[in-house]
Amino acid sequence: MVEVQRIVDDRGAVALADRLNGNSRTRPIVVITTAAGKGEPYIDPEAVLCEVADLADIYLIATGPHTWTFSGKMPEGTQVYGGAGRAYPVGHDGVTRPLLSPLRFAYNEQEGERSTRALIADALQMAAASGLVQRSPVRRRARGEAEVIGFPVPGRALVKLDGQVAQVAQELTLSSVPLERILAVGMRVLGYLDTDTRRLDITESLLPADVAVRAYRVGDVVLTEVASVHADQAELLLHPEIRITVTRADVTGNDLDDLRDLMTPGEVVPARVQTEGPTWHLSLADVDDHETPVPATALVYGGPPWLPLAPPSGHVPSGDDQAAAEVANAAVLAMARPSPTTPSATPETLRPRPTPAIFDKQRQTKPADRPPKQATESMTLTIDALRGRVKSLEHQLDQVRDELRAGTAERAALVLMRQELERQVARLEHDLQFQRAQLRKAKKPTATAAPQPLPEFADREQAFRYAVLTAWAKRTPAGEQPLLPLPEYDLGAHFLDSLTEIAGVRLEKVADVAVEILTGRVQNVAGRQVHQLRESLSPGAPYVRRTADDATCWRAALQVNSPQARRIHYWILPGGRVEFSRITLHDDYRP
Repeated sequence: MVEVQRIVDDRGAVALADRLNGNSRTRPIVVITTAAGKGEPYIDPEAVLCEVADLADIYLIATGPHTWTFSGKMPEGTQVYGGAGRAYPVGHDGVTRPLLSPLRFAYNEQEGERSTRALIADALQMAAASGLVQRSPVRRRARGEAEVIGFPVPGRALVKLDGQVAQVAQELTLSSVPLERILAVGMRVLGYLDTDTRRLDITESLLPADVAVRAYRVGDVVLTEVASVHADQAELLLHPEIRITVTRADVTGNDLDDLRDLMTPGEVVPARVQTEGPTWHLSLADVDDHETPVPATALVYGGPPWLPLAPPSGHVPSGDDQAAAEVANAAVLAMARPSPTTPSATPETLRPRPTPAIFDKQRQTKPADRPPKQATESMTLTIDALRGRVKSLEHQLDQVRDELRAGTAERAALVLMRQELERQVARLEHDLQFQRAQLRKAKKPTATAAPQPLPEFADREQAFRYAVLTAWAKRTPAGEQPLLPLPEYDLGAHFLDSLTEIAGVRLEKVADVAVEILTGRVQNVAGRQVHQLRESLSPGAPYVRRTADDATCWRAALQVNSPQARRIHYWILPGGRVEFSRITLHDDYRP
């Protein structure tokens, strides 16, 4: 039977350090220590053992000489002592890359519970990354279909399989995604049940990333999660395993905007699909507030969307939040306020302590022969000197005890203060996320009201001309319409076909740019990148002209800063009349 292995001497500490510094172990190792002066650790090694006994080795070391011996053999940043715990992955990365092996602190029972859960999660993730879960003996793994019945604690789902209850561990699925976003109560999921630990491995039910997002199409507004943000670019998660970089131009039209002011890591934001995978391209700049994103993809067959819709409004602290804050503040003040009688006394320190028998004046002594007078005087002097030394040491001990009491009370107060600050930070981060979302919406160009959808036409040319006329009427105030009339124009033989064939740009967008071209405004819009087409990519090549009517071919951008951004080609006839030629991609220079 697997047990917690206790390190009780320096030899064992050195052997453990050598094992961790080597590269031969096949399972993660969890090392737990006791707090100074404590017989048992705040982190529960038996709870860790219960969860990961089949996947990791658990060691316990009492803080003291053996932990110093152990730490002296470990590289800087990989030691553990003082009540903390650390899980080390398989291989050598745990000592060469300390960030892969985070230290879990525990200064009291509450922190011990939290660090216990964290160490279990660390060990399970390391075991999953090493393939240990899938390599469990066949005799202990039975394949079956289970029903999800609930989520009793964060990171765990209870399932019912053949009338018995088992659990699913978040760390053995997609560890960065809460289980409530992977599974749903009542759904059924396939997996392998470990009959010893009653743990269900659902890895085979997880959809491959490319399969999960296959339903997304160009033009769809989809939900993404902000993974990281820098001043000029950000990373969005379309799927936990698909990272997509967006630039400042994809988010806002202002080149001076700092994206860190507009988005927050962990925030769920809608984006429009400009280019499908494997080279995905997303844009946030042209997503209107009224547009409803398509539901996020499920991560398992029949599962819930992995991303929820963003909350509609900012966070307002509830009564429970306020009460918790008041209780915490009161507790901090109570701990920090000195007592009128014993300034730093605690129940722990007020317990009676045993007194050495040599200083017990009421103790019974056996009669003995009197020593010679000279020896008696010498012994008396020695005893007096020892008594003086003892009094001095007792005085020093009292000072140390007072400092320890004060330190204990101060540490308890700091723990409560930290917990309250963590709650405040969580509330403020939520509020900041909401305000950034509002600012991002404010940065988007124009209208908040939902536009009326264009009517449907049986004739494609009528549909396009109606869209152009509607765009002109919306963009040109009534007082300016006589000065900026919508000129007559023609549609080339391939224009309407290209409008259908080239996906990724909306009819309304094409109509807007067409109005800019027809009214001459396009020359003043920097993002349109208007220029004449040349016969080749050489800078000195002659411009493209149509022999039949001497028309010149022009090119304008419908999109910018995206792979295969869409372009519109059009002819300008000698009299100024415009003929729209076709919609094309960035690298296509055919007229």
